[in-house]
Amino acid sequence: MMGRAAMRQLLMVRLLESRVLPLHSLSPRVHAVRSLALRLLALQLLALHLLAAAGCKPAERREGAVHVSHSMEEVMAVQERHTAELMATPGVAGVAVGALEDGTFCIKILVVRQTHELRRRLPRELEGVTVVIEESGEIRPLR
Repeated sequence: MMGRAAMRQLLMVRLLESRVLPLHSLSPRVHAVRSLALRLLALQLLALHLLAAAGCKPAERREGAVHVSHSMEEVMAVQERHTAELMATPGVAGVAVGALEDGTFCIKILVVRQTHELRRRLPRELEGVTVVIEESGEIRPLR
């Protein structure tokens, strides 16, 4: 069963792909924005799929940290507030919401290559939500 957020993203993709406003009637700037939005949504859906398949590993959580369970919506809101600053970090390929093995939600930072320097620069927690850093390689939108 698909979660509410995934359904919202899928609906947004379907609306953007719909033929309500044909591509040939769009200005070049609107076409470029629409194209970028579709690519970003496709990337988010891919990351969501990868997260669902892999999950977050509790062994990567900081020892001694107080673990608080947050709803998916709360974790998604935290993710949205911090995505721009995280994506500005060289080596970060993506940011997504995942689930720990115990079912609680976490924020995953996908990195091209995991290095000690990058792990030191990235947070272990954001607004009380556990952060997991995972090497994903470079992520490119499907064409």
